[in-house]
Amino acid sequence: MIYFADVAEVVVKREELAPQFTTKLEAREVLAFQEVVLECRVVGIPEPEITWYQVSVYSSCLSC
Repeated sequence: MIYFADVAEVVVKREELAPQFTTKLEAREVLAFQEVVLECRVVGIPEPEITWYQVSVYSSCLSC
């Protein structure tokens, strides 16, 4: 008796592209409680998730 088998191999290659900023980030200086709009554009595969963090820094040097 002869047995025949169909065998298929599926290889899925995941395309990846490291995140890259497509527009240059710009520093902004604002007064306390002043409204500011921050924008960025980033591309990548898989699509990057953007998270903004606020960091408060106190400087005692007024002439720096």
